Amino acid sequence: MAADSLLLTQQSATVDSLCDLGEYAAAESSLTALLSQWEARSGKESIEWCDLYSNMGRILRAQNRMEDAGAAYRAALGCRKATAGEHSLAYGSALSDYGVFLSRNGELARAELAFRESLRITKELVGETENVAITLNNLALNVQDQGNLAAAEELLRESVRVFESTVGEDHPNTASAMGSLGRLLTMRDKLDEGEPLIRRALSSLEDELGPEHPYTAITRRDLGRLHWRRGEDELAEAELRRSLENLVEALGPEHAQVAMGRHDLARVLLDQGRRDEAMAELQSSLEVRDRAFAANSQVQVHLRREIGEAAFEAGDLESALDLLRGAVQRFEESRKQTAAGVNRATFVKNPWAPLAATYLERGDNDEAWDALQWAQARVLIDALLESHAPLERSTIAAALGPDQAIVGWLDLPMRGDFRSWVWVLRADGLVWVRLEASEAERARIGRFRSALSTPGPLPPLRRLGQDVYRSRLAPAAKALDGVEHLIVVPSGAMLGVAVGALVDGGEGWLADRWRISYAPSASMFAWLKGRTRREDGPVLLVGDPPFTDAPREIAQLAEVSDGVVRGVTQGDRRAVAALPALPGTRVEVERLARRWPEHTVLLGPDASEQNLRTLLESGDLERYRVLHFATHALVDADDADASTLVLAQTGLPDPLETLERGSQLLDGLVTTAEIRENWKLDADLVVLSACRSALGREVLGEGYVGFGHTFLEVGARATLVSLWGVPDRATVQFMDAFYAAWKSRAASGPEAVATAVAALRSYRDADGRLPYDHPYYWAPFVLMGDPR
Repeated sequence: MAADSLLLTQQSATVDSLCDLGEYAAAESSLTALLSQWEARSGKESIEWCDLYSNMGRILRAQNRMEDAGAAYRAALGCRKATAGEHSLAYGSALSDYGVFLSRNGELARAELAFRESLRITKELVGETENVAITLNNLALNVQDQGNLAAAEELLRESVRVFESTVGEDHPNTASAMGSLGRLLTMRDKLDEGEPLIRRALSSLEDELGPEHPYTAITRRDLGRLHWRRGEDELAEAELRRSLENLVEALGPEHAQVAMGRHDLARVLLDQGRRDEAMAELQSSLEVRDRAFAANSQVQVHLRREIGEAAFEAGDLESALDLLRGAVQRFEESRKQTAAGVNRATFVKNPWAPLAATYLERGDNDEAWDALQWAQARVLIDALLESHAPLERSTIAAALGPDQAIVGWLDLPMRGDFRSWVWVLRADGLVWVRLEASEAERARIGRFRSALSTPGPLPPLRRLGQDVYRSRLAPAAKALDGVEHLIVVPSGAMLGVAVGALVDGGEGWLADRWRISYAPSASMFAWLKGRTRREDGPVLLVGDPPFTDAPREIAQLAEVSDGVVRGVTQGDRRAVAALPALPGTRVEVERLARRWPEHTVLLGPDASEQNLRTLLESGDLERYRVLHFATHALVDADDADASTLVLAQTGLPDPLETLERGSQLLDGLVTTAEIRENWKLDADLVVLSACRSALGREVLGEGYVGFGHTFLEVGARATLVSLWGVPDRATVQFMDAFYAAWKSRAASGPEAVATAVAALRSYRDADGRLPYDHPYYWAPFVLMGDPR
C-alpha cells in the first residue's frame, strides 16, 4: 500500500508539472494513460483511480472544454462518494473543486451550495485548516459575484484570519486572500482601508514568489484598480501595464487573467479620452473571454455592456445596439443560474437600462419602453408574476384612469456627461422627454434630499425644491395636464426624493397639486392594482417594545446612529440595548385601536417575536387586512437581507435551551430575510411607523430593497413607509389622520396620505403656531404599491 501511495504521488506530480507549464493537452494524454493503468490494476472504484481522476476536470476546463469538464467534475464527485463516502475530506474537497468550476461557468447558485457543503463537512471533520480558508475565499468570491458585497467582506475577513492561523501571515495564500479583501474594499470605495492590505499582500508575494509571478501580477493589478478609483490615472496605468506584461509572460496572451488585465487598462484609457486604444484593449479582452468563459457567464454580460456603453458615448449607436443586445441576452440566461432574490439583480450591472438609452437616441421610443421595463423591479416580478416577465404596455395603460399618470426617469451616468430622460405613461399614450442633466444637477437633488431630513429654514429648501421640479418634472408638464393622481417610479437621481415636497412654477408644493403614490415599476403598479383587495378584516397593531430590562432615558427623536444600526443588524446585543425607547408609539397604537373594532394589539413586552411566531405558525397572520408596526425598523444599506424589525428584548427564551430543544432561535430581531423566507400575508396595507423604513440597499433597477420591497413580496398590496427620521408626536398625528380617512373607504391611499398631510400642516398648538408646516414633518411617509 505504501508503494501504491508513493507511485500515485509521483504520477500526480507529473501531471501537475505539465499543468504548471500550461501543457494541458500533454497533461490530459498522460493522465488518460495513467488512469488506464490504475483501472487495470485496481478498477475504477479504487481510491487511487479516483484520486488521480480528480485532476481531469481542471485539465479539461483549462482547455475550455466546459461540457466535458463538467462531466468530469461530476464523475469525480461520484467516485469520491463511492470510495470515501459523503462525510469525508475527499468528498468535501471534490465539492470545493466542483464549486470553482461552477463559478467559472456562471452557475453561481449551484456553486454556492457546493462551497457551503464543502465547508460544513471539512469543519466538522478537522476544524479550521488551510483548505477551509481556501474554500472560504472561494465562497466569498462567489457571493461577491452574486452582488452581496457585505457578506463577501465578512467571508474574506474570516478567510484571512484562518490563513494567518494555519499557514502564517507571510504565506502566499494568506497574501492572496489579503489581496482579495483589499480588492473588495476597493470595490466598496473603502480605499483607505483597502490600500494597506493590497500593498502588504503585494510586498509579501514579491518576496515569496517574485515580482513576475501571476499572483504578484494580479495583486499589482489590484493596486492599479485602486489608483483608478482615486482618479490617479497615471499611477493606475503604470501599475496595470506592468501587471499585464507579467501576466502575458507567465500565462500567455489567451489566459482569462490577461483578458481581465486588458479590461482594467481600457477603463483607465477611456477616462483619459484615449478611446481608440481603449477599444482595442476591450475588443482583445472580449475575444479571449469568448473563448475562455461560457456564453452566459457574468463576465460576458459585463464586458459587452461596458463596450456597448463606450460605443454609445462615442455616438456609434449601431455598434452599441449590437453589443447591448448581446449583453441583455446573456444577462437573461445568466441570471437564471444565480441564486433567487436580490442576487439576481446584483450579480452584474443590469444592461437593459443602457439599451433603453440607445433606443432613445435612435428615436425608438417604444423599444426603449420595453427595455426599461425589463430593467425595473425584476426581483418582485420574479417572485410574484407567474410569467416572470413585465406586463405589456397596453395592460399597464388599461390600469390607469383618465386622471392618473405614471412618471419615472432613466438616468445613465457617462464619463464626463449624463444622459437623462423623464417618461410619462397615461391611459392614452407614452411620452419621453430628454432632460438637461449634469453632475451639478445631481448634486442639487442630493442637497434637496438632505435638506428635507432636518427641519431647517424653509426659503432655501423651497428654492432647491423648485430647481429640482424645473429640471426633473417641468419638461414633461404638458404630458401631465389634467392629472390628479401621480404614481412615481423612483429611480436614479430621484431615488429617495419626496416628490410632494417639490415646488412647482407657481411656488406651490406638489403635494397640493397632486395626490401622490409610488410603485417599484409600472408593471408592479398594474399587477398590484389588479389584485383582489380584502376591504375588511382585523388589524394587527404592534408598538412600544422594551429594548432592555433597565429603565432608559427617552429620546425626543428616535434617531439611531449608523454604528448602532450596524450593530443591531449584526445581532450585537449591546447595540440593541442602546436603542432609544419609543413611548409615543404606545399612544399611537392605543389611538389607532379605538378606530378598529376588530384588532389585535401587541404592546410593551407583548410586542414580541414569540407572539408574532405564534400568529405565523397558526396561520393567523394571513387574517389581517392591515399590519401596523410602530417600532425601530433598522435598515442595512449594504445587505438587503439584514434590515431588522426590532421587537421586545425582554422575556426572550434562553438561546442554549432553544438549541438543545432544536427549536427556532428567537432573539426579538426579525430580519427581512426571515420575513421573506417565513411570512405569508394577505394584507391590503403594511405600515412601518419608523425612521427611514422606505430605504434599504440601493439596487440598480430595483430602487431601495428593504422592508417595503420585502412586504410586497410576501403578500402586501401596499406599504406605508418613511424616507427619513420621523418625530413621535408628528407621527401620531399623521397616522391618526391617515387611518381616519383610509378606513372609511371613502378615500384611496393617496387621498388618505393627502388628508394626513393637510391635517399636520394645519395643526395649531396651544400658542396658535403651526409646528408641523415644514416638509420635514409632513412629507416623509410614502405609499408604495396599490393606491386604492
